[in-house]
Amino acid sequence: MIFLGIAVVSGEVKTAKYGGAFLETGVDARILSMGGAGASISGSVSSVFWNPAGLVFLKNYKIHGMHSERFSGMVNWDFIGIGSNIDSTTFFGAGFFRMGVDGIPVTRLLNPDIGLGEYYYDESGNLKQNVPQIEKMVNDVEYAFFLSIAKIINNRFYIGSTVKIIRKMFDSNGAWGMGFDAGLMYRAAERINIGLTVHDITTTIVAWNTGTKERILPSLRAGVSYYYKKSKVSFLPVFEIGTSFDANNSSSVLISDKASVDLIAGLEISYSERLFFRAGMFRKRMTLGAGFSVSKLNIDYGFSSNNDLGNTHRLSLEYGFGRN
Repeated sequence: MIFLGIAVVSGEVKTAKYGGAFLETGVDARILSMGGAGASISGSVSSVFWNPAGLVFLKNYKIHGMHSERFSGMVNWDFIGIGSNIDSTTFFGAGFFRMGVDGIPVTRLLNPDIGLGEYYYDESGNLKQNVPQIEKMVNDVEYAFFLSIAKIINNRFYIGSTVKIIRKMFDSNGAWGMGFDAGLMYRAAERINIGLTVHDITTTIVAWNTGTKERILPSLRAGVSYYYKKSKVSFLPVFEIGTSFDANNSSSVLISDKASVDLIAGLEISYSERLFFRAGMFRKRMTLGAGFSVSKLNIDYGFSSNNDLGNTHRLSLEYGFGRN
């Protein structure tokens, strides 16, 4: 993200592939603690991100908020969203996502005419070493706004779509983009959900005011979830296959020159639908989490670790209110 920002500041005119990298972190601590397998999980406002068709399971107004951070808070992700039904077969959702790195130092050499570390005499005749100095502090901030609509086709089949607006800012430069997601969900049986989501279905272009253009290529998620309950204990295993057409992650299960394939798995175990324990696997990395539900409030925590990027902590709150 920061390296792309440096290219933007330089005014370089090019097309970059990874304009949607900031969205790969996802939203909702619950789903992220299950590996990010969200295509077949329903009933949360976070469906605006994972699969808009899942909004049809909202039983009332819900508001969802998430905060996540990495590098001791240097990189922050925040999401807030709301969703409800319009009528008995139509549902809506809206969400706002922010990723920010604040206080990035921009440096320059004391004397740009000579090499780094060399010595020179300044105008006053003082001997100095040519070292970088901080010229200014800048912020790298990326936003996405989601607006979703979902429809019940029949008692088994549901569809949804999302339009998303992307806004990026680095120093004094900015970019805008617009993309579209589409999703469907099929209730194969009372306890089995099948979900399919295509993100950036038309390829999303994010255009900077410097001339740089970033491409967000289409990606696909297909998943299945099975709900099983015995006495007070319930189980929700989830399995998902993800395909991306930028082939940018060496941790994917299958990689070619033009695409990559990921396998995602997750499990949620609950007691009395009040206390939740979760685990998942995505790109050879394990995720963990827990949650608690009281009245109409859900509180969820998620954790993941990366050898290169460090630990990531996520906290989500979702509250239901209004009509039932």
